[in-house]
This record gives sequence, C-alpha cells and structure tokens, in this order.
Amino acid sequence: MAELVPSKFQGTSPVDIPIVDLSNNEDLVARAVVKASEEWGMFLVVNHGIPTELMRRLKELGTEFFELPEKEKEAVARPADSMDLEGYTTDYEKDKEGRKTWADHLFHRVWPASRINYRFWPKNSPDYRHEEVNEEYAREIKKQSEKIMGWLSEGLGLHRDALKEGLGGETVEYLMKIIFYPPCPKLELLYGAPHHTDLNGITFLIADEVDGLQAYQDNKWVDVKYDDSSIVVIIADQIKRMSNGRYKSGEHRVTMDTVRTRLSWPVFAEPNLDHVVGPLAELVIDDAPKFKPYVYREYKKEKKNMAESVPSKFQGTSPVDIPIVDLSNPNEDLVARAVVKASETWGMFQVVNHGVPIELMRRLKELGTEFFELPEKEKEAVARPADSTDLEGYTTDYKKDGEGRKTWADHLFHRKIMGWLSEGLGLHRDALKEGLGGEKVEYLMKIIFYPPCPKLELLYGAPHHTDLNGITFLIADEVDGLQAYQDNKWVDVKYDDSGIVVIIADQIKRMSNGRYKSGEHRATMDMVRTRLSWPVFAEPNLDHVVGPLPELVVDDAPKFKPYVYREYKFLKMNKLPLEIETTPLPLLLDAGKARGRRRREICYIFLMVSLALSQSSRLVSCFALTQSVSLDLVPSKLEQTFVVSAQVFKTTGTASFTGVSRKSCTRSTFHLLPYSEFALHMCFRLSQERVA
Repeated sequence: MAELVPSKFQGTSPVDIPIVDLSNNEDLVARAVVKASEEWGMFLVVNHGIPTELMRRLKELGTEFFELPEKEKEAVARPADSMDLEGYTTDYEKDKEGRKTWADHLFHRVWPASRINYRFWPKNSPDYRHEEVNEEYAREIKKQSEKIMGWLSEGLGLHRDALKEGLGGETVEYLMKIIFYPPCPKLELLYGAPHHTDLNGITFLIADEVDGLQAYQDNKWVDVKYDDSSIVVIIADQIKRMSNGRYKSGEHRVTMDTVRTRLSWPVFAEPNLDHVVGPLAELVIDDAPKFKPYVYREYKKEKKNMAESVPSKFQGTSPVDIPIVDLSNPNEDLVARAVVKASETWGMFQVVNHGVPIELMRRLKELGTEFFELPEKEKEAVARPADSTDLEGYTTDYKKDGEGRKTWADHLFHRKIMGWLSEGLGLHRDALKEGLGGEKVEYLMKIIFYPPCPKLELLYGAPHHTDLNGITFLIADEVDGLQAYQDNKWVDVKYDDSGIVVIIADQIKRMSNGRYKSGEHRATMDMVRTRLSWPVFAEPNLDHVVGPLPELVVDDAPKFKPYVYREYKFLKMNKLPLEIETTPLPLLLDAGKARGRRRREICYIFLMVSLALSQSSRLVSCFALTQSVSLDLVPSKLEQTFVVSAQVFKTTGTASFTGVSRKSCTRSTFHLLPYSEFALHMCFRLSQERVA
C-alpha cells in the first residue's frame, strides 16, 4: 500500500537514530559504530573534531550560491549531453506512486585533487574554492570516512583497511552535493527525496536548521534530529555489498516544509566508475555470496534503471533464486521446515514434484490461451456487468474457477502447505485454514494476458505489490516476467512447465502476527511476445473476519487489527491506512429543516467533521444519529439514503460513507472528495464549538 507524505515533517516513532560520541574510548566507539551499522545503517556522530566554524562557513557559501539569479547558477549547469553528475541541475520527476520529487542540486567532486573539475564550482565567491573551506572540509571528511571504515572492517574480523581497499583505496572519490529543497504548500504532492538507499559506499551529511530527513527502521519512519555540529553518517550500498549483508544500507527519505526552504550538504564516498565491487573474498569462504560483483558504473546504471523505470527486459539484480521445495522428499519434516523457512524469509517459494499432473497444467494453459485468442465480441459475452460489485468476468482482474479446475490448488492448499505453516507456528494443523474460513474459503482464478510492449519504460505488467488474499498458487507460460523483491533487490523467478510458484499473501501474514512474510513481487512485460499467467487465489469469504490467531497473541501484542475481509480489500485497493485504531464518535447534525445549498453543506459537514476532531492522521468512524436525509449533493442514487457510517482520512481530506436506500433497502458505499471550502470551514468551526 503506497504511503502518504506527512502533512508536516513528522516521523511515526519517538525513537532517535543512534548517536556516537567520537571523543569516547575508541574500543567503545568502534563497537557503537559497528552495532549502529548492523541495525540501522545510519547514525549521528558528535565531537568528531571537524571545526564548527568550518561547517558554518561551508553552509554559508552554499546558501549564497542558491540565492544567486538563475542566470548565474546556470553558468555552472550540467551540460545536457553529459554522462556525469557534476553541475547545477533541477530534479523534478514523478515516482512510481505518482508523487513528485523536487529539488535543485549543485554536484561536484571535492577529492582527489586530480578529479576536481573547477568548471562546476560556483564563481560567485572566491572563498568557495578557497583551501580553507571546501577543500579543507573534504580532507576532514576523508579522515572521518577512513576512520569509520577502519572500525567497520575490524568489526568484520578483517584488517583495518579492508573496506577502504574494497572501495578502491586511494582512488576513492568524494562528491559534494548541495541540495536546495524549495517550500511546498501542498506536501501531499511532493517529496524532497523518496524512500531510497544511497548507491555509493558511505555518506556524510550536514544540513541547515529546517527538519526534513527521516530514517526507515522497523517499518516506521524516524525523525533524524541533529544540530549545527553533528554529522549524519549513512552506510550505503557498496559497504553493505562488501560486508555480504552484515551492514545495512540506511533507508531514508526527505520531506519538505510548507513555508521554508531547506538545504543539505551530503558528501558521497564512492568507487571509481571502473572499479569492481562485491562481497570481500574473506567473507565468502564459509558463507555463500549474497551479492554478485559489479563494475560500479554498471551498478549505478542498473540501480537507476530499476528505480526510475521498468527494466528493459525481465531482469533481476541478484543471481539468487527464490527457494525451491521438493514435495517428493520422503522426509516430510524436512519439507515442512523448508516451507516454513521460505515463508518466514521470502514469503514466496516454488514447489516441484507436487503430484499435480503436468498434462492437467498444460491443458489449463491451453484453454486460457484459446480464450484470449477469441474475437473481442466473444470475450465480451462473459464480460463483467457494469453495475456488478463482484470481480468475476472478462476485463476484470479475476475469474473464479470452476470446481473441476480448482483441484490442483485445493490439493496443495488444504492438505499440505497450510498445515505445515500452522504447525510451524506451534498450532494444530488446521489452524490457518480455519482462520481463513475453513470450508468457506473461496478460490479465484485470474488468467492474465500481458500484451507485448515495444516501450518497456512506459509500462509494468503489475507493479510492486503484495497479494491481499491468503495464499496464491501461480503457473505461467514460457515467457519470463515474474520478479520477487528480497533484501532490497529484484530477483528473477525462474520456473518451468512443472513448477508452481507459491506466494504467501496478506491474510496469512496477518494471521501469523507477522511471523510469515507477504511475498513482494511484480511482473514485467516483453517487447515482442505476449505473456500469460494463471494465479489461483485462496481467500476468505467477504464477510469473514481475519486477524492474528488468538493463540499467537497470548504473550505477544497483536501487530495487526482484525478486519472483515470485504473492508480490508476496500482499504487496501483504495490505498487507505490499515493498521490504525478507529474511534467511534457519536454525532448529530439535523439537516431536516435546511434547504438547497445549506442542506447539502450540512450533510457534507457530517462527513467531514471528524477530520477536524482528529488531531493526528487517524481514521475516525462517525455513526449518524440523524433521520433520513436527502443527500442530493452528488449522484441521484443518494436520494433518500439513510446514512449508517462514515470515514474521513485527514491527510487526503477524502471521505467515504455507507448508506442504506429507503426505497430498495440496499446498502452502498460512496466516496467523496472535499465538497467545498465552505464545508471545510464549517467543519472546523463546529469542531471548535464542540470542544469548547
């Protein structure tokens, strides 16, 4: 589910990132640096020895540059045909969720001297190039970098220069990036920088007094707090890769301010573009390498492509395969343990020798392929009706399978995998099956036709997501396309005609209270060939309630709230918050005597008032105590609708409500955007009166 940008710089956790005092005992400091790099991939250093006045002057000169007229800044602009990063640029582009990133950058190398190109250094102040500011700061950062990499090397049981040498030794380059984030009055539209990790080796960052940096830890955003003298250290991709995953690559993002500009000064230590970086040889003697070596130029190119567009071909960034489980192994205990481990660590695995006849799978594929080769008119004969609230039919994503063709998934689901997963939780064999609805579990087949696409940068087959059902079983034709997301990398899912991909989905994750993962995946397309896949989704009945199994929350707090499955699907498919407490709020607004516009406004105030009453980004449920109200503000079908409940989400200002028609006694759910400024104003006024 895509997340919303906070309405102000605001993390969701009171925890601070680790702080390391470099003036302390060196052995204690080294251990603190190693621990922070293993657990967070980010920490704050204080008492580091870099003069505060030098840092103040560096910020002053950078600020002066961004105050220049645009014409003077353009004098050091990055050339349009340049393959390098150096120069002044503006970054304004959409991310995958449709939000934009916006920031101005001045990027230039500061070390080694042989790689500095003064063509891209500002010309407005001689002091900018002065040895006592930028170049002196670069020398100080280089010393800090080598000191910290030395402690990290020793933390791996290696000699002090191991990581420095792995990054390129004396050829390591240091790049300064001064980032200017303009104010933004509509923060829901923009990021300063989206959720990411740095692709270099290690980053040192200072910033002005405007908050904005957040770290991602334990599935929460944490505000990074710093002052004029502290430096944020971010472990980046290449140290993670050299350490074979022992150290984390710090996940972070930047939000913007509604009225103030924000500047930051990261310095990136990175290899020469032609240097090869991979797991250090000493770390893969006993353990398998988790990452393949890359020429750094190719790594940068591939990560940029993965972040900004669909890969030009089905292509993961890791040589690792998803787990494969052989169900014919006579030792069922080993098979069960393999299923449990794969579900805990990947949320996805492939089963082979499963007992489902290959001829049955072949015929299933053949029939699906024949359907999509029919003329459009014949396919439309089984189209989903326009007014249907169900998912079945052509042009929708799902098609429920008949009893005869359900058997292969039914065999795996009921008799084996769910039982092993239940026992892996220490529960009886049918625990998860019963939690999902027992014999009422429904199976839905989705035959997916991906047409060829000559411009793959424009389209996904399916974007990065998790399935919202219980468990998914997937077979596909011979055209590659499925990828799994693991350890911040996309992994190609390789299968043949007889393999079945099993994907753990949201409801098993929720029932297991987070013990099992919901497998993250996506599908890419092919330039010239069509691709078909046949997933079968096992899911609860729409009215079934799913949440953490009671036996798993005796000693541990529940991580997820129970949901009626219909409600869960609605929230996730509409990208609304899920794990949020809802507060009942009795409310009475009598619109009976109002007429015209005033009547419509009062009706809408009923839906919006909880927005003002909520002091944080929480959903607030409002239960109407009104009599029948004519809501003629939107579609005519709302006439004479008795309002049953409403929900408002503060950040987006949108509302949804459920009503029952007096004429047909049918229940419907409607979704509204803010009706008018007047309604919002009245909503806040009523809220203040109520509080008073």
